[in-house]
Amino acid sequence: MENTEKGPTMTDAFNSKLGESPLKREIEYHDYIYPKISIVIPTLNNSQNIAVTLNRLLKESYPDFEVIIIDAGSTDRTLEIINSFFDSRVRICSVTTYQLYEMLNKGISLATGEYINFLAPGDFHLSPYTIKTIMDLVLENNNPHLAYGACLLRDGKSEPRILYRELSTSLLKKGLQPTSIQTFWFHKDLFSIIGKFRTHFKVRGELDLFCRFALSPGLQQASTSHVIIDFDLKRLNLRDMTLHFKETFQIVYRYFGFFTAFKWLFIQKDIGRMIKLWLYSIKMAFVRAR
Repeated sequence: MENTEKGPTMTDAFNSKLGESPLKREIEYHDYIYPKISIVIPTLNNSQNIAVTLNRLLKESYPDFEVIIIDAGSTDRTLEIINSFFDSRVRICSVTTYQLYEMLNKGISLATGEYINFLAPGDFHLSPYTIKTIMDLVLENNNPHLAYGACLLRDGKSEPRILYRELSTSLLKKGLQPTSIQTFWFHKDLFSIIGKFRTHFKVRGELDLFCRFALSPGLQQASTSHVIIDFDLKRLNLRDMTLHFKETFQIVYRYFGFFTAFKWLFIQKDIGRMIKLWLYSIKMAFVRAR
């Protein structure tokens, strides 16, 4: 049963901690002022968690948005669940293989909204006013090329923490992003200026995109420390960590040069993590062999 009790929520608590009173704006805009929004969701056999994302999205208090599902041939109940919502704002595009950044680029091409947001199945906005809150920020800052907020990050090991940092070259040189891509809202014209996601990347296409943004003169951004997304950080295996390490090095080297990449290399914890995972995999191989 849905909890209808009034009172402070976890969202309010986190935003209060950051010094912001959520959803209170100095200016109230008429619905026709707000730009249309496109939300792109790549899927492949996500029947267990696509419903929570769509349930939250379709309850958003925002006048004009669409949800674009890019599905890579799901064989479970994913498409059945999506179609069960019977909502004209949701449309599905099928592709043959799951290539994340190709799927996101497909969503960009299909989007009819002025701003584009990307979610993964299982991600959800913490408030039904999330889109309106971000678009208030957009309107107050004269329609910047991108806008973003903070995310509530969970890793399953420790207490949830807030991830929110300034999008700057000093941060990108460390191979870090300001927050998760799910909290970013990109003006569609931005992709005509800096290009879409580079599809040869497997895990760090966002970092590459942010580097191109930060190094392109004249582009505008706006951000808020308001926590808007609940994000589960998936546990990386050795392959994922190796890809993450390799692609981060390639990106830092490409945009900031050898010295910066070399400096980044020696402040990394990834090497130690990879060695631990490698030793653990060897140990488990011996356990299975018994």
